[in-house]
Amino acid sequence: MRFAVHRSGRVGFRRNGSHEIENIEVCPIAAPAIEELHIPLSRWHGVREIEVFSPNSTDLEGVMDENSHKAVVAVQPRGRGALRNLPQVGTSKVELMVATHHRDGAGRLEVSMLGRSFRISPGAFWQVHRGAPRTLVTAVLEGLAPQPNERALDLYAGVGLFSAFLADSVGLGGSVIAVEQDRRACADARINTREQPQVQIVNATISPEVIEGLDSPDIVVLDPPRSGIGRANLQALMALQPPPRRIAYLSCDPATFARDIRIALDAGWSMPHLRAFDQFPMTEHVELLALLDPP
Repeated sequence: MRFAVHRSGRVGFRRNGSHEIENIEVCPIAAPAIEELHIPLSRWHGVREIEVFSPNSTDLEGVMDENSHKAVVAVQPRGRGALRNLPQVGTSKVELMVATHHRDGAGRLEVSMLGRSFRISPGAFWQVHRGAPRTLVTAVLEGLAPQPNERALDLYAGVGLFSAFLADSVGLGGSVIAVEQDRRACADARINTREQPQVQIVNATISPEVIEGLDSPDIVVLDPPRSGIGRANLQALMALQPPPRRIAYLSCDPATFARDIRIALDAGWSMPHLRAFDQFPMTEHVELLALLDPP
């Protein structure tokens, strides 16, 4: 969970479409281990944002490091030297480790899923719903059906969640290019795929120029932020020759998703498969997975 912090130290969430912070005391859909920390009941002076990861879930096969029994609380300071008198939080059931985004190596988790381990640094993207990584990886692999020796492209790759499993499928004779703009996530992705030489991690912002500079892939995973991939980037991707045989497009925003799918359909692509996942309970958001085939 990610909390916003007011300059007064009060904790809450940003209102819809706004930077204004709505103070809260509890969140009814928080994981129990996070709720037990009672983070919103304390004042967090000098903190801009709080990120909490709770690893103790049956949906995760385990946490691989010595912090397996700890909830990790990563705090983003408002400025250098801004942190002071951080509150003591936690219960007898949950130990606490505090890290900052500026302290290299602190607060990193290593979780295992579907037989692979993944390092996640504070601030790097990881699915919020604890059952989502396993579910989405399974759905994407089923949809793309990657074959040995194929070339895969993973755009908005994060810490390499999809890249690692794509690499297992295409084998040493294939290749996976993972493009991600966040340096922390790229560092994690390199660690998470260090035993897969067929994976190349590219630290870059997705743009038509970046896409046009890549070898044409056989399969593509798109997992953009809520803003979607956008017209220019999608058109550059569809213009690759030969075109990918299939694209898997993941989205948590139906509006930008519909906009981008319309662009693909107008260009002659087809959508043979669409799935929806109730991944954000008690909200209007839904995770969507579309498969797109070229003309």
